[in-house]
Amino acid sequence: MNPSTPTSSKMTHVGSPSPSPPSKRMKHQSGIEVTKGCTILMTGLAKSGKTTISNSLTKMLKSNGILVKQMDGKYLRTGLCKKLDFDSKKDRSEFVRLASELAKTFTEEGFVSIISIVAPLHEDRQKARGSHEQDGLKFVDVFVDRSRAECDAESGLSRNVINPIDADYEPPTNPDVHLKRIGNNVDELTRHLASRLVENYSTAVRSTSVAVFSIHFFTHINSSFSLYSNAFALLNDVFV
Repeated sequence: MNPSTPTSSKMTHVGSPSPSPPSKRMKHQSGIEVTKGCTILMTGLAKSGKTTISNSLTKMLKSNGILVKQMDGKYLRTGLCKKLDFDSKKDRSEFVRLASELAKTFTEEGFVSIISIVAPLHEDRQKARGSHEQDGLKFVDVFVDRSRAECDAESGLSRNVINPIDADYEPPTNPDVHLKRIGNNVDELTRHLASRLVENYSTAVRSTSVAVFSIHFFTHINSSFSLYSNAFALLNDVFV
């Protein structure tokens, strides 16, 4: 074997002309083939709770057999995007674009991709949505709405001076999901987000990934709230 030829790879290159590996088309526990996932962009002020809610949602999804990939702003800034100048408006916009394009590579493979970044500008968020929709990928804009006073209190800093990344934040006027963060209501917001995702998927595209996603979510939510009969009746209406 040619020693220069890698024997394994941790990344799948979308659009590669070489034969797809067995994991190229992934199957969930139900055995249904999944070809598309969705991207969730969680936007809000620094310290609004984006990462906390993302962690909670990821745990819920994984416990129900859903493929999830988290992309948190802190790790993107120190890794993939460490050469960007975050004092520059142009580079902050490029940061949103790179995070969005990275998410697409996982969403195309059936993952629920969760991006947790400030993404302060409406224009940048719309471009991220447009890039997904152009490629036929589902995009969900989630606004984690917490007052600046509460965010400042948690950080203990004057973030407009120390961390200007959200100084020019433009709150979404019509997000797909609006989560109002008050105190420590993360569990409540996670359940609300999960139910909205189920509702959104159940009334939208009926792809195989949607079916698996909805079935798992209904199972989880029903076990928590004893809504078995209504949930399965809705599933029958949507998918049968």
